[in-house]
Amino acid sequence: MYAGTAQTGDATSITLALDAPVEFPGGWSVKLVAGAGSGQTRAISTYNGVTKVITVTPDWSPTPDVTTGYQILDL
Repeated sequence: MYAGTAQTGDATSITLALDAPVEFPGGWSVKLVAGAGSGQTRAISTYNGVTKVITVTPDWSPTPDVTTGYQILDL
């Protein structure tokens, strides 16, 4: 498991902290555990280890922001 605080987010993505791993295995999910959007869990569709952006499905509502804490979970 990896946890941190988001750099930013929008309806379809969340940008992880700069120290996030370069890759995650397929089949993982992201759970919002604090701040904006807390309580939502979404499947990771794509992850760019350079930009640290995770794309999720379905969309977030409400969207994560810099107050959002997250955990990356192995399904």
